[in-house]
Amino acid sequence: MISFELTVDQDPYLSISTTAMDTLVTVTAAAGDVAPPADDHAVVILIDASGSMDYPRVKLPAAKRAASKAVETLRDGTYFAVVAGTGTATLVYPESRELAIASPGSRQAAIEAVATLRSNGGTAIGRWLTLADELLRDAPAAIRQAILLTDGRNEHESPEEFMQALRACEGHFRCDCRGIGEGWVAKELATIASVLLGTALDVPQPADLETDFLAITRDATSRVLAEIVLRIWVPYGARLRSVTQTHPTIEELTGRARRVDDQTTAFPTGAWGPEKREYQVRIEGLDPVIEDEASWAGRIDLVRADRELATAPVYARWTDDDSLYTKASKKMTTSREQSDVAQNIKAGTDALLAGDLAAARHRLGRAVALAHAAGDLAALELLARLVTIDDPATGTVVLRDDVQDHDVQVVILRSVWTRGIDHAD
Repeated sequence: MISFELTVDQDPYLSISTTAMDTLVTVTAAAGDVAPPADDHAVVILIDASGSMDYPRVKLPAAKRAASKAVETLRDGTYFAVVAGTGTATLVYPESRELAIASPGSRQAAIEAVATLRSNGGTAIGRWLTLADELLRDAPAAIRQAILLTDGRNEHESPEEFMQALRACEGHFRCDCRGIGEGWVAKELATIASVLLGTALDVPQPADLETDFLAITRDATSRVLAEIVLRIWVPYGARLRSVTQTHPTIEELTGRARRVDDQTTAFPTGAWGPEKREYQVRIEGLDPVIEDEASWAGRIDLVRADRELATAPVYARWTDDDSLYTKASKKMTTSREQSDVAQNIKAGTDALLAGDLAAARHRLGRAVALAHAAGDLAALELLARLVTIDDPATGTVVLRDDVQDHDVQVVILRSVWTRGIDHAD
């Protein structure tokens, strides 16, 4: 039902004095002619029903419409549930504490149940995730997904309780998070998405929520294989320094490393459907040598249950000719540029939230200069929410005096989304 292609790209030559190299790994999954079985998927929709969803009054009706449309798209046989999140978590549908099976009757019953939803109470997201985990844990489906919508900060449980609940869900299901309106906290949504291998994004207008929920649901039910692992081997004496996903979002994966043996490390990537992901891999401690043939620097494998889905070697070629080792791969350059912009935006927004305005202006100005040099218009448009750009080439900026906390939260979430790398050298 799905096939994988794995390619690697790196700078063509390294200086003979260099013992480290970066490579860009692109994994492309293509759908086959057979659709994945509906009963291999389970989806839990978590809707914020706290009191703040009533202000403005368009938010909760939009959330109910979006949830209903998402339920409508579920194929017969898909396992599903709808949960209302407040200071606790309540099953909206089904009534029994187990997943329903999608059919014309169950979809209609779920839509009618969602229509009765009213807003009241607080926000304790860890409890919502715990109920989702309980519902999904016993599902016979291999592809397990939660969709979480909130408009507020996690105020009715401690940070320790939230993280304990989140860690208890790790590896059990994927969660895509959406913040609607104002008041949600980017760090909370991004942390959920990071731990549960999902995405986090804002929905600017309640009217856009329906389209977004439909896209997430269709993406979830198009996934074919779960528990796929990126496995990286390095030569004896070398070490794997870091692994970072760079598309569709920038996500540091190094901390998720699982040692296979002294030379091999594995990283969980969750479930896959037809899509493309990119990863930056840095290998250090290589032994530079000038030879006619390129030297082994590593091997990248995509694996599921010890079955190899795709593989690609990593080679390095050293030279003392500076006209060669100064040449850079266009793909690697683009990947580095996007990562550098995102890192500076993160540092700048962190400084803003900490009240360090000088550091914020410096790092956001640096992000502007890098984005301008890379021709990254989307990043420049995003940065314009926080700074007035006097000279993009030099990164000369002034912090805007009308910036609200919500602007910072939006920039944090959106800055990690990248455009991918589609051009060849």
